[in-house]
Amino acid sequence: MLGIILYVKYLTTRRLLQLGISLVFSLYFGIKFNLFLNLKNCPNCYGMELCHFFNERQIGIAWTGWISFVFHPKLTKSVFHGVINETKLIVFKRKHTGHRKLTPTDLDAVREKYMLNEDEEPHNVILCPGFGDLEPLFRHLYDEECKGHLWLELSSSIEPLLLKYFQKAGQFPVPGYFGACGDFIFEEDKGNSLTDYLSSDFQTRAHLSAELLKMAHVFTFGSPEFVFYFTDVSQYNLAVDSNGKVSLIDLDNVIILDRRKYEKVLPVTGDTKREVHKSEILEDYEYAYSPSDICNHYLSDHNYFTVCVHLLAHPENGLLREIPMNVTSTYPTISDLLRECTEPTVESGGRIRAGEKLQVLLEGLTRDYKVPH
Repeated sequence: MLGIILYVKYLTTRRLLQLGISLVFSLYFGIKFNLFLNLKNCPNCYGMELCHFFNERQIGIAWTGWISFVFHPKLTKSVFHGVINETKLIVFKRKHTGHRKLTPTDLDAVREKYMLNEDEEPHNVILCPGFGDLEPLFRHLYDEECKGHLWLELSSSIEPLLLKYFQKAGQFPVPGYFGACGDFIFEEDKGNSLTDYLSSDFQTRAHLSAELLKMAHVFTFGSPEFVFYFTDVSQYNLAVDSNGKVSLIDLDNVIILDRRKYEKVLPVTGDTKREVHKSEILEDYEYAYSPSDICNHYLSDHNYFTVCVHLLAHPENGLLREIPMNVTSTYPTISDLLRECTEPTVESGGRIRAGEKLQVLLEGLTRDYKVPH
């Protein structure tokens, strides 16, 4: 039977009891995943592309391994690891979307809300410079007959739409998007959590550090139209595949800047382009940024701030927190570049330039190196 491992966060005592009972039955009889779809609640929340797999009983569910996920401290949604037609995937079930079964009239109302009110934005998404019409970003994902579904997705979560956008654009470090069924979305399994590599040898950590800096560059400069500043990046929502490539697997918290509309609202002169917004460090390495400040600049170093401050140089679990002496002797600028990327002394764009140089250095240091699995 095609199995799918269920992981759940923050379960009540009653729910744990239910899971325990279900575990016993599933070991003997198996449980079909479509029992958990609850399609009556919101059949169109994310789409119906993969519902036929459930109707044809091509996906089963096994409860083995779920308990290791129950007490995971960083999860924001229910997560399933599984297989469809021998393809490994991740299934996310959104919690508390608040949707009921919606009619075409409701879809029109959702569309009108986001088309006409520039102050309304999807949950956990900030749009720069305050544009209410999101069709320029996602217009190529839906034909005219399906635009209502676009607005419904926006009212639930922007992640499926971003996955579709990045998949079509190519070269962005995110999971592939397979489809949806009701409250569930299906993504490519991109491998193990980055947390599994925090105590790896330095070569492995240096390789992954270069990958993270490349990610910062792609989200900042990879699109000629938009900049994507992700604001809730941690080791827990980054994954490493068998080739050592790193992917961001939680896209819900994001600031999106439309370069073209920005130039219309605030003409970008040579001086304005050179003035790069700088995110700051607070005590205990907490995030410190102002969405309005980011939106008031043509460019921000926020993605490099996230990578260098929180993922590379963090004193407790940063990938480059301890650099061996033989490395610093061979690459004497590595510590200075990391320090400049963490706390830049050059006011405008210093962090980005240091991050780019550090990426090149680390790629040279780890050339032809393969991450062990």
